[in-house]
Amino acid sequence: MVIAHLLLPVSLLAQDYVAPRDEFGYPDLNGVWNFNDSTPFERPTSFGDREFLNEEELAAKFNRLASSQARRSQREQDVAQRVLEVPTDDTGAYNTFWSYYDEPFPNTRTSMIIYPGNGRIPTTQNGVITQRSPPPSNPCNDGLVVIADRPSRISFGAISCDRPEDFGLASRCLLFPQTTGPYIKANSYNNNVQIVVTRDYVMLYTELGNDPRIVRLDNSPFLDHRIATWTGSSRGRWEGDSLVVETRHF
Repeated sequence: MVIAHLLLPVSLLAQDYVAPRDEFGYPDLNGVWNFNDSTPFERPTSFGDREFLNEEELAAKFNRLASSQARRSQREQDVAQRVLEVPTDDTGAYNTFWSYYDEPFPNTRTSMIIYPGNGRIPTTQNGVITQRSPPPSNPCNDGLVVIADRPSRISFGAISCDRPEDFGLASRCLLFPQTTGPYIKANSYNNNVQIVVTRDYVMLYTELGNDPRIVRLDNSPFLDHRIATWTGSSRGRWEGDSLVVETRHF
């Protein structure tokens, strides 16, 4: 599966843009990047193998974004009043001032997955166990989702609310699905990532969760398959001007 990470605005991609180079001669990715984007991870089946929106679909996307922003603005006064009435130690005491939904450079892709051609997650191999979070309205699971084993490796819900170890990883602020990777997905806030590139390493440091992801570029082997981590073992390489990162052993 190949995921496209777009760090350049569409208007630049459409022109004869020449990316600046770092000291090693590769495109300079160093900096702090905003990844606000509503492009879905998987492509809706209605698009088939079509990778890009047409002009009419793009205009409809802009209209949806504008309408959503207008609705949020209308709710702001009521939300601000309710925020004043909640305890100061409530971690949910935010109004939309702290949220950021704009898309500075909306792209025209129909999905972030570009391979396979249908833009969908491939079928997992036989024997692979997939753990899925229960609906957000069911934070304690209540036996509705079967978790094969401990420890919990899903974001929300998990096994039960009986003890901290049975909560989801995001509920415990250990790991967030939006920024764990390989795919980085926009959240309602903290949609920034700092990228640092050296000759032998790339570091991606996300604002949400503050999880640094280290990608080695030195042709070193992957970690042994018996060593599995939440973020996997990542190895990268340059193919022309593209930085290709492969991640295994989650």
